[in-house]
Amino acid sequence: MTRQTPEKPRGFYRHHLMICTNRRDNPARPGCGAMQGEEAFQKAKAALRAAGPQAQGVQVSRTGCLGRCELGPVAVVYPDGTWYRCINPEDMITVVEQHLLEDRLATTLRLTDDMPDP
Repeated sequence: MTRQTPEKPRGFYRHHLMICTNRRDNPARPGCGAMQGEEAFQKAKAALRAAGPQAQGVQVSRTGCLGRCELGPVAVVYPDGTWYRCINPEDMITVVEQHLLEDRLATTLRLTDDMPDP
């Protein structure tokens, strides 16, 4: 008798990129919004629009604080749970093209658990 393995449940989206755009009142820890988080979000949205049908099943959303403010702006891709750090807003285009559209890690921008805050 062969045992069948149920398929992994799929979410509504193939990929969901969440980009922190949070702003804080504390100038010592201003948040991703003060470090071009909104600009990174806009770059990601534009890259997906430009991809046309290839972007079907991919969503990009703004989010509040993800807790890594000093590395901001930061983003996380679900359902895989891969985190990215953007040095400039254009880096988000790389994340969209490589991770969301080509299904491969954007390794140069990846944020790992062992990466200390600057």
